[in-house]
Amino acid sequence: MVAAGDGGVVYVWDVFSGDLLAALRGHTGPVWGVSLSSNGRLLASGGADRTVRVWETRTGKVQSVLQDHFGGVVQTSLSADGRLVASVARDGAVRVWEVSSGHCLVLARGSVPALFEVALSADGGTAVSCGGDGPVRVWDTTAGRCRRVLQGHVATVWAVALTPDARLVASGGIDGTIRLWNDGSCEPQAVLSGHTAGVLSVALSADGQLVASGGLDGTLRLWDTRTNECLLLQQCGMVGVRTVRLSADGRTVLTAEFDGTVRLWDTSSGVLRGVLALTGGEAGRLAFSADGRLVACADPEGRVRLWDTHTLACVRVIQAQRRGVRAVALSTDGSLLAAGGVDGSIGLWNASDGLSRSLSRGHAGEVWAVSFSADGRLAVSSGLDGTMRLWDTAGSGTELRVMRPDRPYERMDITGLSGVTDAQRRALLALGALDSAS
Repeated sequence: MVAAGDGGVVYVWDVFSGDLLAALRGHTGPVWGVSLSSNGRLLASGGADRTVRVWETRTGKVQSVLQDHFGGVVQTSLSADGRLVASVARDGAVRVWEVSSGHCLVLARGSVPALFEVALSADGGTAVSCGGDGPVRVWDTTAGRCRRVLQGHVATVWAVALTPDARLVASGGIDGTIRLWNDGSCEPQAVLSGHTAGVLSVALSADGQLVASGGLDGTLRLWDTRTNECLLLQQCGMVGVRTVRLSADGRTVLTAEFDGTVRLWDTSSGVLRGVLALTGGEAGRLAFSADGRLVACADPEGRVRLWDTHTLACVRVIQAQRRGVRAVALSTDGSLLAAGGVDGSIGLWNASDGLSRSLSRGHAGEVWAVSFSADGRLAVSSGLDGTMRLWDTAGSGTELRVMRPDRPYERMDITGLSGVTDAQRRALLALGALDSAS
């Protein structure tokens, strides 16, 4: 039996004795997909570091490291004889590799890469998203259309943040840079370099003068957006910083590491204010109230815990989802909690008493990000299905709009097209084509 997780280690057990046979180390981030050959002699693993690793289970030796993906690898599958391995990544690509040579034999691309992160302006009229295909997109949520496409990062963009007035966008990518974008411009106003590995999370203060970043190099960095100077560099651990969150006034920054450690820092002095007593699975899926008083943290069992940052005490536990939570958000005043589930649902709760307000379904896959407008009346979510959805959180949780990046054949009219099979026609329709006869 094999298992892996956020720590980057793949564990192999004997199912009869329960003995741990091997702990395979090599991935530099979370491992999301593992598979065994039919005889159990080979194991394939893939994860956030965009690599596929093939291991000999008896010796723990790495037989091959395959690294052409531009997004994290979410699934692997070994052929029965162990000669071939297939991998699926968040860049929308499926690859088939020859294990012995490391050559990619087949490359196929899906329709729309997953959207990993989303942020909403104070008035709910503007949203920004990022995903496995590289660009950052700025959306008009009222019209439901993409207003701007911001290109510059190399490969996957893991994180975006937006000031309440939508005048400044920050993005962080696997290329290790943070890019700042002004309202109305498609060129970055600044490229902040310093991280020695991919940037997984960024956060902006309400006035846009500070941006915090964290990544696979295990550091927290705080930047002045006016001078592009790095004001604070803090080594948080050796396993990577999965999430950073800033209070609205920029005085407190929250970091979550892959080993489950959540820390609170004073931004002016760099002094550690406290550590929340969480378990390993909880770190990363968390939210910060605007005043910095409340933190929401999700665990693998679908619970969300609310913590008081002054006392460092857990003040409430909410059973949010049955199958696990992938995204959480708190409204500006800390009164509402939103949670996105593995099953594609979005739930809304009162933070004060834990009562459920609504549970809505729309995403065809895991929800990876959710964000509130300033008044808490709107929320936007994104997920592995490549869509962004706008929700009415003031009422019954109704889905107001679905937005998605253009697919490869978006709006192409294939009505009357001949020479294609039914399967090919269905594939074209799934990739955005239109057929008025169907």
